[in-house]
Amino acid sequence: MITVPSPPYAPWLRLAHVGTWDQVTGTGRGSRRRLRDYCFLLQLSGESFVWFADSGGSWPLRPGDLALIPPGQEYAWGVVPGSHLAVHFDLHAQPRLNADSMIEHLTGEIAPSHLRHEPRHQIVLGTGPALACRWVVHPPALTRWRARFAPLVGMWSRRDQHLPANRLLAAGILAEAVHAWLQLATDQTRRPVDTPVAELIDALGAQPVAEHLDIAGLARRCRLGETAFRAAFTRVAGLPPRAWLERRRMEHAVGLLRDTPTPIGQIAATVGYADAFHFSRVFRRVMGAAPRAWRQSLRH
Repeated sequence: MITVPSPPYAPWLRLAHVGTWDQVTGTGRGSRRRLRDYCFLLQLSGESFVWFADSGGSWPLRPGDLALIPPGQEYAWGVVPGSHLAVHFDLHAQPRLNADSMIEHLTGEIAPSHLRHEPRHQIVLGTGPALACRWVVHPPALTRWRARFAPLVGMWSRRDQHLPANRLLAAGILAEAVHAWLQLATDQTRRPVDTPVAELIDALGAQPVAEHLDIAGLARRCRLGETAFRAAFTRVAGLPPRAWLERRRMEHAVGLLRDTPTPIGQIAATVGYADAFHFSRVFRRVMGAAPRAWRQSLRH
């Protein structure tokens, strides 16, 4: 039983990185360990495994599989040729817990073994009911989850995750990711309409930021009515279509504000807003600060 203390929640990024192993460094075994925080583990390439002590075996991790490792659980993951993306975080901030002390290393190594049953746990959020969750899921679109975590990896690689604006951005990304994972982990039967919608979202995510979404046209591409399309889109993406586009625009704008000296009016046009004032109002609503103030906060 995993009990998550009651709100208020304060998602706190600790570490986010991409790890890669080759035929020499990939041992094929995993070291036993226990975490003091949560960890999303997204398998990018190669076939690895995750072992939970209470499941009696190892669960295979194939490209696109996503595992959530909760604190306090004895587990191991296979160091095999390939790559994964790991995000360590808290749901209740522990600023004093650093990247060196978040893992309790245990004695012994684990080799892949037959799994007696799929790893599931009971999770209780605050005073809510217990939810039966799978700790390993296969999201419908790998690139969308990798893109979701990319800003966190960028912050950690630059070691600027401590900046106030980045803390706000990271908290939003982590909250959205946990919400999306809960939907996947507690959904026992994926609806058939979700797959084409997930493939569409993946395709949209690989394209430049569009000026608008033609909902009717996108629904026809998925052979759905608009109401069914909006419901499936929200189920898969965690946001309605227009809110998803708005979030994507703001994430693009954040990167330009952070990494370039591009004027705000030009950034607005780049992300699909003809009116810079409208862009600033939306940015303030989504990010909690006006674009200029957000950029200035990075310099302090």
